[in-house]
Amino acid sequence: MADAFGNESLRDIGQKARFREADAVQQPSVALERLVPEFQKVSGARRMARFLSREGNRSSSFQVLLAGVDRLR
Repeated sequence: MADAFGNESLRDIGQKARFREADAVQQPSVALERLVPEFQKVSGARRMARFLSREGNRSSSFQVLLAGVDRLR
């Protein structure tokens, strides 16, 4: 998120207890709006997508998505 939104204070946000398990965050878009006031769902998702990687992502739902896409190949 730090790279996507140009905000270094977001660099280690995933280390904080509240955000450590990304899939458990209640209302993630609301949490993102608090962290990044200019966040909008569609444009924000597009910005963040540029920085997603298989290796660095601990989200179980993201891993399931990737596994499904791999099976379609």
